[in-house]
Formats: sequence, structure tokens, C-alpha cells
Amino acid sequence: MDLMRKTALTQMLAVPLVALAIGCGSATEPQPVAEETPAEWIDLFDGETLNGWEDPAAETPPGDSWVVEDGWIKAVNDPTLREDLFTKENFGDFELVFEWKISKNGNSGVKYRVQDRAVLVRGKTNPDAKRFEDTVDYELVNRVNDRNKLEPSDKMEEYVVAYEYQLIDNAGHPDALKGAERSTGAIYSMVAPNSQESKPVGEVNESRIVLRGNHVEHWLNGVKVVDTVQPVLHVVATQHNS
Repeated sequence: MDLMRKTALTQMLAVPLVALAIGCGSATEPQPVAEETPAEWIDLFDGETLNGWEDPAAETPPGDSWVVEDGWIKAVNDPTLREDLFTKENFGDFELVFEWKISKNGNSGVKYRVQDRAVLVRGKTNPDAKRFEDTVDYELVNRVNDRNKLEPSDKMEEYVVAYEYQLIDNAGHPDALKGAERSTGAIYSMVAPNSQESKPVGEVNESRIVLRGNHVEHWLNGVKVVDTVQPVLHVVATQHNS
């Protein structure tokens, strides 16, 4: 089970497991990172509710991927409806600061610059597909599924096309062993962190994402681990995990 708390956003103009999907838009021409100017921070999580978020539990049928417990947003293990958690508000350039901790063998992330969302239903979305990517492509093109028209027996997974700040148990999850670009702090499957600063499973980490134009920084426990121009986004295969 993955957990997140103390999320705050400033539009610098400078903002989620978690799969925390924030903002929309495509990359622009490279822009230098200017000196930070004072700006008002926006709390994204009040420690008690999902106010300000698209709460899956309020949908039809009710989602079961996320709960708030003990001041943390928690990803539920093996939900029936595996879906990400989105802010209601969209953001352009932003700075997001958040605390998180990961469970043993956990795999999650914070997604931003969201491009698209697709609903995948086990056994119904292109059931003859040989690869997961083929299932995703089929749904993105044909849109055969509707989140609000699921059958009680349906097992659903939401797929989100976005950049992702990877959060993972580096030592325990097999995906992290496939390459540094899939380790904590990476732009998932695209840019590896220049050092590994994550704390052991169960300990609290602090992360920061700074996005201005198409220049992005990932920070982890006070260390800048990614500083780059955003690569071209095609399809990034990551979703809610626990």
C-alpha cells in the first residue's frame, strides 16, 4: 500500500501515487528556469478528505482504489476498479511538493501533463491482444468502454498517458530492476535519476516537481535528481499500483 500526504502547489508562477494526475498540455519550446519568486502555495490535501480531487468513490459505480487514513492518501491493494486520482483543477507551470512512503514491493507514481485517459476492462478490451500496449492502443482509438457503464463483475484498469515521477520499492519491485529509468525519482521509462536518494521502505520521503515550459526538475529528499527538457511523450505504461 502506497501513501501520500502534505501535498502543496504553487504556480510560480510554481502543485499525486500514488498516481496523482495533475495538469494538461503539451511541451513548448525550451525555457530557462527563472529565479523563484514568492507565490501563494495551495494545499492539495487537507489530511482528512479528498476535497479538491476527483474522488472515485463518488462515481457510479463507486471506485475502491483510494482511501484516506491517519492523515495519508492510501492506494488500496488489488482494487476492483484500478484507477488514478486526479485533481479537479488543471495546472500549467507548477511546483509540487509532497511527502510519501512506499510499501514493500510497491510501485506507484505522480503523473503530470496528462494527455489522455482510457478505461480498460479485463476480457472486454481487445481480448485477443498479444501485448498490453495493443490493448491500450485499441481503447484509445475505439473508445469501447465507459467508466459509468461497467457491469458489477467487471474488473477495470485505467490507463493514463502522461509524464510520471516514479515512486517504487527499488529493491523489491521487479520493474525497478529493469533499469535506472524505472527507479524512484525517474521520469518513468524516459529519464533516469542522476543519483538514488530514496529512503528504505516504510520511511517518509519528500519529493518536488518543478515544471516551467518544457523544462522539468525532479527533486528527492533535498537532492535534484532530474534536470532536463521533457522528452517526447508517446505512451507511458504506468497506472495505479499498490
